[in-house]
Amino acid sequence: MTRKIAIITGIVLTLAMAFGLTACGGGYDSDALHINYSAEENYGTDDYLGTTLTIAGTGVESETQFTVQELEELAAEDETLQYQGDYSMMSRGGVFSYHEFTGIRLYELLQKCGLKDNLPEDTPVRFVSVDGYALTMELGEIMESSDCTFAAKTDNQPSEENVPKILAFGSDGLPLTGTVGDMKLGEKISEEDGYVDEAENEGGPIRLISGQKTVGEFNAPDNAKWLRQIIVGEDDNAKAHSDALAAEQALRANDTVKVDLESGIWDHKAKPYDRYLDSKLKITGSEAKAVTYTLKDIEEMQDITVADSFGASCGVFGFRGVTLKDLVMDNLADGVDRPSRITVIGQDGYQTEVDVNDMLNGVDSRYQNGEKRDIIIAYAMNGSPLVKNKKSEGFTGENGFGPFRLVVENQTTRWVKNAVEIRIGE
Repeated sequence: MTRKIAIITGIVLTLAMAFGLTACGGGYDSDALHINYSAEENYGTDDYLGTTLTIAGTGVESETQFTVQELEELAAEDETLQYQGDYSMMSRGGVFSYHEFTGIRLYELLQKCGLKDNLPEDTPVRFVSVDGYALTMELGEIMESSDCTFAAKTDNQPSEENVPKILAFGSDGLPLTGTVGDMKLGEKISEEDGYVDEAENEGGPIRLISGQKTVGEFNAPDNAKWLRQIIVGEDDNAKAHSDALAAEQALRANDTVKVDLESGIWDHKAKPYDRYLDSKLKITGSEAKAVTYTLKDIEEMQDITVADSFGASCGVFGFRGVTLKDLVMDNLADGVDRPSRITVIGQDGYQTEVDVNDMLNGVDSRYQNGEKRDIIIAYAMNGSPLVKNKKSEGFTGENGFGPFRLVVENQTTRWVKNAVEIRIGE
């Protein structure tokens, strides 16, 4: 595959104009679409054009499956579906990014796929990526988006308001690269293969894009790379979808899906890790009995300790920690039988909301069919106690972002590094 180094030929541009590629702002950039590249170019291969997206569930009249080629052609032909605009994003560590994304309006696409009339605004819409990452939002959030764009991390006022949620194909005028064909999950894509660092055109070929509510909001969890499924309402064919996704993941998974959970050091008792034993993890919130645990306390909770292999987008890792379920349920306020909301917060302010059902029942393993994984607060990884960062004494190359880390099976965007607080309720 060769990197794009020139603009699309005059013939393709003429065709694009014939399709009426106009949208918000400066127009709809045909260079950002995979369909405008030849099969010999990196972005135009069958692996990209043939990647599929399935839209299903009880909230649509029937299941619809699109290839990337079909979606992009649909957007190219229908101006009401086109959207190109700027989006801001905040991810872990307060990393701010700002890019112009080209794609298709999500709500209008759902309508075109037979979205049923008079659905309640709280109808769940679930987005599932090829790596198993899943997020759910309400239909009302998609129908009338209150998302904004901020031009800089320091801006208090948005540069754009009410930006729609979209399925993006391109970033800053370049098609999105991603895990396709025989590539393994998390495999780094090179410049030669079409990735351009300035555009950050990764996570494709289809990526859910959402804006921010406030400039400081960590909205990365509301975006989904490598999107493969959208389920509106209940999944009326859950097993078939699960099996199909599992089969695709199995093709990309590392050969070894179990890791050594015996060798190494799995607690902080020995030097230099003992300096972390007084680290604090608070449990707070309107539905909690407020309590603060030290790392020493946590590591002594043998009855709720688990050690298991957990999938991540770039492989499988061994973690040891305590179950979030037990930490939460053991510290519910009097009169509370089931928490309404669980939020885990990192030292840098990053936070993620944990699905209560997932916390109670576990998350389906994406590498071991039929198995579930508890959501855990981990304190050791691959035989090494977690330390603060890569500059910390005792860092072995991958055991940073501790000593507490929230780990959710194969949903790394939901992980919280340097966790310091579990909030139950408001």
